[in-house]
This record gives sequence, structure tokens and C-alpha cells, in this order.
Amino acid sequence: MGNTSEAEKLYRHAAQGLEAELGPKNLDTLYCLSKLAQVLKTRGYAQESEQYLQRVVKGMNQKLGAQHPDTLCNVAALASVMEQLGRAQEAEPVQNKALDGFKGRLGDSHPDTVESKMGLASIHTALGKHEEAEPLLQEVLEWREKKLGPLHPDTLVCLNRLAETSLALGHLRQAEQYHHRIIKVREGSSGTDHLETLQAISNLAFMYKLMGQLDRAEPLYRRVLASHENHLGPAHNVTAASVSNLATLLKEKGRFQESEALFRRALQTREAKHGRLHHDTLQSVNDLAGLLRLKGSYDEAQSLYERALAGRKALHGQDHAEIYRVKNNLALLLKDRGEKARFDLQKAEQLYREAHAGASAKLGLDHPDTLTFEHNLAVLLGHSEEAEKLYRHVVQGRKKRLGKEHPDTLRSVSNLACLLEYKGDVQTALDMQNSAYKGLQKRLGEDHPDTLTCMNNLAARLITLQHFKEAEPLCRRALKNREKNLGRDHRDTLTSVNNLAYLLKAKKMYADAEYYYRRALEGFMHTLGPDHQDTLQTVYSLATLLEAMGRYKEAEPLTRQALEGFRSKLGADHPDTLRSVLHFAAMLQAKHQHKEALGLCREVMGRFKKDFGIDHPDTITAEDYLAGTLEAEGQVDEALKSRRKVLEARERVLGPDHWDTLSSLDTLAALLLATGSLKEAEQMQRRALELRVQKLGADHHETLKSARVLASYLKAEGGTMQLVEAHALLQEAKTSQQQLLGLDHQETITCTHMLASVLASLGELDKAEYEYAQVLELLSRTAGPEHSETLEVMQDLAALKEAVALEGGKGSSTELESAEKLASQAVDKRRDNKAAKKSLLQDGRSQLACVKVLRGDDTEAQTIMGGVLKHDATLTKDVRHEAAAQEALGNQDKAVELLRTIPDEKPYEIKKRCDVAGGLLLQSSPEAEDEAESLYTQELPGAWSILQLVWTYKVNLASKPKGGHQTRHTQIAS
Repeated sequence: MGNTSEAEKLYRHAAQGLEAELGPKNLDTLYCLSKLAQVLKTRGYAQESEQYLQRVVKGMNQKLGAQHPDTLCNVAALASVMEQLGRAQEAEPVQNKALDGFKGRLGDSHPDTVESKMGLASIHTALGKHEEAEPLLQEVLEWREKKLGPLHPDTLVCLNRLAETSLALGHLRQAEQYHHRIIKVREGSSGTDHLETLQAISNLAFMYKLMGQLDRAEPLYRRVLASHENHLGPAHNVTAASVSNLATLLKEKGRFQESEALFRRALQTREAKHGRLHHDTLQSVNDLAGLLRLKGSYDEAQSLYERALAGRKALHGQDHAEIYRVKNNLALLLKDRGEKARFDLQKAEQLYREAHAGASAKLGLDHPDTLTFEHNLAVLLGHSEEAEKLYRHVVQGRKKRLGKEHPDTLRSVSNLACLLEYKGDVQTALDMQNSAYKGLQKRLGEDHPDTLTCMNNLAARLITLQHFKEAEPLCRRALKNREKNLGRDHRDTLTSVNNLAYLLKAKKMYADAEYYYRRALEGFMHTLGPDHQDTLQTVYSLATLLEAMGRYKEAEPLTRQALEGFRSKLGADHPDTLRSVLHFAAMLQAKHQHKEALGLCREVMGRFKKDFGIDHPDTITAEDYLAGTLEAEGQVDEALKSRRKVLEARERVLGPDHWDTLSSLDTLAALLLATGSLKEAEQMQRRALELRVQKLGADHHETLKSARVLASYLKAEGGTMQLVEAHALLQEAKTSQQQLLGLDHQETITCTHMLASVLASLGELDKAEYEYAQVLELLSRTAGPEHSETLEVMQDLAALKEAVALEGGKGSSTELESAEKLASQAVDKRRDNKAAKKSLLQDGRSQLACVKVLRGDDTEAQTIMGGVLKHDATLTKDVRHEAAAQEALGNQDKAVELLRTIPDEKPYEIKKRCDVAGGLLLQSSPEAEDEAESLYTQELPGAWSILQLVWTYKVNLASKPKGGHQTRHTQIAS
């Protein structure tokens, strides 16, 4: 290899003597300076080397001319040094000039021409132009194999560069073949333990690592390290590089403790050998900091990154490519780190922008490093317009440089899809995510980490669209492959466990979801510790699941644990902490602790507003939570104001057809309905439906759900025209949902249930009975025969059969018998379910008593109602319940008297009058029947089918024995 230090001294001495004797522009002086520049480049003094080469090129231009071979050789050398200094964009036209000159003067096959091609290929690689580098390398390889032979070191160097280029282009099999060919040649010519052989093996291991085949890479790295330790010793610089390579692999495998020990060993070796400011030492500092960031050891990681940045500046100046990389890494840490005192998004953004600006100027706008920094800046900027613009530029830049099927391009497409989903363009996001997944699957294989990450993203999009049947196999495959390749406790594997739990929760398969959330939590606790953000997020997710299951006592301590963990780890004002406070407030609200929940919501909204402004998504979300709490507290006017503010803000910030904006339309419409503003509620829901049709299409599941909700509002208005429109909407929605989601999907069942109710309101009792029976069958199969919703429908169907029986005609006795059977089943199942609410059980018993009355069994009916009143003394505290009890006991006058005492408060005055009318009908007197007809006509103008039902009640009740009758008639007539 020679003594470059001694060579440098000799060339310096000679250059000084020639310059003194012959002058600075003499050719002999210039040739000597050229040799000195080459030695300086070899020794790592690239800046001084460039200064001498600039002087040599200028002098030879004057003495020999720009196209002289010696001038061109120094031009090519200058381009190479500029590349080494991180200025590949400047170097490219310089090397092109040299190559064109060599071709013109010496021909395409001259050795100097070939070397210039190799130099230009290197620059193209540095700029990410791998498709331009590949043909140049193939030309060089062909020449060297022919002129130098397949075993020549220069031939093998070119072969290795081709392998690297093939890998960058995604030509994995070709790259692997190149590497195996190099190893075979090296082992045959130099032996199994030669440095060049081991380097070839290490290159193959690196390729396997990039391909995600970590288990194939590890034994190769260990073989190389063992050989270096045996032949070079543990303190050799080459051994340190092997230690670092193995540490990097173990980091990717999630084996952080082993990786950290090796990174620290490499750093210690390099510090002892080279000092603190050497390139290799600073690389080890950066590597160790990266591992500590993943472990959550943020303080030491930040200290190391700051040391690396200061060292790079001292070593290279302010504008070297390595400085941009360290700034990018430090920004990643500042974004990820937890402690409030050090959490500095503004500083992270500043570093990203500095790295991006420097790389853009020095390396070019489309350089891989520039695009990486741009991508990371976009991640930090969240869901802003600037973030989308940056993402799109990254995608276009990588398509231009690498091709649309290159893995880096596909990763960018996947990330852009995530942003578009948040902004409401869900279908486009799904299409892009699916395209990225198929591309990565084709280029990298099913088991590659990037493919699995994209598979996870695709599953998330499908879950958002409620395409659970397509999402679940993706979630399970991702989990299975990560378990196989990374192990059960790897961070990525646990992320897949968490994602599967989220899917199962969305499908309301709560028991299975709980199992996977607890498994993920146990794994994160073991791998990352109780205070890591991933651990705390999983605690938070498990708490939300338990809350959805109604297990509030178990959910509350977990919610508090997550909240205190975020507060301790991230600080009280960190967005994750504040989001967990909001969820805790929601849980308090579910437990009817409205005042405490309200205070928390106001506090969080104030902090978000102060830190991020009124139009930040988190501020708007906090206002949304506040509105829900105000609504639960009964502060309806304040809740309406907040709901309107949220809607206006989302329309302004996100646009009128954004997912969250449409959700705000839904919640505002629901609140307007509850306050009796039926027309405005209907208008809001119509607007939501129209926007969904435009955005998603008429057959999208969200559009169909919106149609179902609008139908429920129309039913609440009660007019004939509204009921007819509701029937049309529901019939169409039901047909589409059956095709899109399946018969047994929850939304299909809900739509069918609503259709049955509307049919009953229209007086189409036979059709309503058929739909109710369908709903009961589907719920019994999906939710279970003892589920509260199933029992509710069972009681609805019993009430409907009572109504059909009251219409008279054939089959009345059979209908009553069937109604009694259904009511009895509902009572029995509620009695057996200890977790069921007592009020629902008493409601079922009351209904059973009513059926008994209609079947002429007044004695048993009174016995049942007497038991109801005796069992729950609090029942009579509610006027409606007491009226129902008196009605069932045959005291119709007392029942009506009680119902009349209910205050006329919107929107419940309509129900009150309908209930009074129902009670009057049961008195079976002409005066009472006339008043009942008047009340129904007043509340349901134009609802002739309802009036016909009233008249039918008059006719049939005249032939019934006097006694109690209490049905769930609000499902039919009000």
C-alpha cells in the first residue's frame, strides 16, 4: 500500500524546489503538484487536494490546452475530489467534460477513457442516478474483464459497484449473483480469510440486510468479525468496522442490548486509535446515538448527536454532506424524545430545514439525501398543506431518479397515502397504498420489513373503510411474517400485534382484541420498559377497549396510568399527554362525572389553543370533546355553540367534504334533533349525505350509513311524505349494503331494523314484521341470542305482533301467542343475565303482562305487574313507568292522569301526547277515542296510515275485555 505520509513529504519538498527553480507554471512543477494532490486525496485531505488540482488544471490549460490527455486526467481527478467533498452535483459536469475529451482524443477503449467512465458512474451513484450509472459500469466491467482478466482486483471492484447499483435499482437476484461471483473469485485467488474475501462476504451480508433477510445476514457478519478478530486483533480499525456492522444488524433485529454493547466497543476502539475528531469515530458516535434514540435513552442520545455535529463542523466545515445527515438525525431525536424540557419541535424543524437547504444546494434537489430530509420535514409538519407539497415532491423526485417501481419511490407513495387519508381522500389513499404494497411485494418480497410496513398501512386504510374481511388477512400475515423474521418481542412484531387488536376492536370482537392488546402491552413492557411511548400508547388503547366493553372499573386505572406516564415522560403540555387527558375526560363523562370531565376538556382546549392556535386539528378536536361533555351535562345551548364552532373550523381548515367535517355535520344534526329542531337537523343530514355522494359515491358504505341516518330523522318528523322518503332511502341502502357489506354486517342489520320501524309507522305491519324477524335472526347469529340489542329487537317484534293481532282478522290468536312467547323469552334471558340493567328486565315483564291481558289472562298479568312493582320500588319514581304499571293493572284513568302531568319540554312533548293518546284509546270511551284521534292528528299531520291504525284500535278494543294493555307502541305510532 506504500507509505503515503512519507510520499507526501517528498512530493511537498520536490514541489517547493521545482517551483523555486523553474517557476509555478512550469510543467514539471505542475506534474509534481498533481502527484501531491493525489496523495493528499488518498490521505483524506480533500480540500487541500482540490486547491492544488485547480491550480494544475489552470496551468495545463495554458501550457498544453484543454484537450490534452494530461490536462483531462487532472480534470477527471478534480471531479473525483469534488465528489469526495460532497459536491457531486458540481463534479458531474467536470467529469463529463473529461470523458468527452478522452473519447475525442484517445477513443472509447483507452484506459484513461475507461477510468473516466468509472469516475462518472461513481458521481451518478452519489447523485442517486443509478440507472445512468449502471450502463457505464457494465462498459467498464466488460473492458476490464477483457484487458485485465476476471481475477484482476480492478475487475472485482467494478463487479462490486455493479452489485451495489443493481441492489439500488431493486434488481435483487442480479445483485446477489454478482456478490457470489466476487466471493468465489476472492476465495479461490486469495483464500477464505483474506481481507478482500471478507469484504466481499460483508457486502453480501449488507445486501441481505437491506432485503430484510436478517437471519441470512447475521451468520455472514459473525464469520467476518471472527476472522478479523483472529487475524487482525480486536483493536484493529477493520475489526471495529465489522463490530459496527454486526451491531447495526442486531439493532434492526430488535436485540438492543447486544447491539449497544457492540456499538460502544466500536466507539471505544476508534477513539483510542484515531482520536475524537476522526471520520470513523464520529460515525460510531452517530450510530450509538441512533440506537439510544430507539431505546428511548434520549438524554445520552442527544448529547452524542450534538458531539457528532460539533465534530463534523470542526472536521469538514459548515457545508459538508455529513453535517446535513447529523442535523437530520438530531432533528429526529428532538421530534421523538419525550421530556417536556427538551422537547423542541421548532428546533427540530429548524434542523430539518437547514439540512434540506444545504443538501439542495450542495447535492441537488433530487438527491436521495435531499429527498430523505424533505420527507422527514413533511412528517414533522403533520397534515399541513406544506407537508403534502413536500411529500408530492419526494414522490416525483424519486420517480424521476429511481423509477416509479423503485422501493424508495414506493415507500414515499405509501407515506403520501397516509396523509391523503387523514385529509379525507380515503379512496385515493387506498389505491395508492395498494399500488405501493404490490410494488414492494414484487421488488422486495413478502417478508421484507418495508413490504410488511406497507401491508400494515394498507390494512389500516381498509379498516378505516370498514373493509374488515380484506384487512384481517393482511394484519395476520404481517404479524406471522414479523414473528418468523424478527421474533415475538421485536418492536415491529408488537406493532403488528397492536394493529390486529385495533382491527378486532373495530369488528367488536372485544375478547380477541383484549388478548392481543394485553400481549402487545406485555411485549412492550419487556422490550422497551413501562415508560416508553409505545408502552403508554398500548396502555391507552387497552383502556379504550375496556371502556367500550363497559368495564369502567378496569379501564379507569389504565387511563390514569397512561395519563400520568405521558405527563411524566412528555410533560403536561405535550400533545400526547393532552390527548390522553381528553380521553380520560370522555371516560369520566361515560361514568356521569360530567363536571370533572367538563373542566378537563376546557383546560385541554385552552392549552391547545394557546400553543397551536384555534385552527389546529388538536384544538378543534378538543372543542369537539367539550361539546360532547356539555351535551351530556345538559348544557344544550352551549353544546350547540361548540358544535357549530367545530363545524365551521373544520370546514375552514379541512374543507367541506373532509372526513372530520362530515362527522361534525352528523353530530350537530343529532344534537339539533334532540333539541326538537327537526327541520334544521334534516337539512344538516341532507347536506352530509349530498357531500358523501359527491366525495365517495352513492354506494360507499359511509354514504349508505348517512342515508340511513337521514331516514331516521325523517321518521322522527313523522309526516307521510317524510316516512315515504325514509322508506325509499332505507330500502335502497339496505339492498346496497347487503351487496357491499353482507347480510350479517352490523350496519346492514341496523338499516334493516330502521326499515322495519318505518314500515310499522306507515302501517305496513306484515312487511315490518318480516323485517323485524330478519333482524332478530341476524342478531341472534352475530351478536348472540342473549345480547341486549337482540333482546330489544325481540321485544319490538313482540310489540309488533300485538299490533297485528289488534288489527283483527285471521291469525290474530296465533300472533298473540307468538308475541307472548317472544316476550317470555326476552324476560327469561334478561333475568339470567346478571349484568343486564334492572330497568330493561322490568320493561320486559311489563310487556309480558300486556300480552297476557290481550290474551284474556288478567289475573296472571296483574301478578306479573305486582311483582314488578314489588321488586323495584324505585320504578314508581318515574312517571312514565308508574303510568305503564297502572295501565297494566287496568287502571286506565289513573295512567292517563299521570301521563298528563309530564312537562311539555322539547322534543319530548310529542312523545308525551302520543303516550296520552295511547292511554285514552285503552279507556274505550267515545270521548277518549275522539281526544286520542285529535292528539294524533295534531302531532302527525297527514299521517293517514297512523290514523287508520288508531281507528283499527277503536274497532278492536271495543270487543276486548277491560284490563291493562301496555305495549312498546312508540315503535309503531310515534
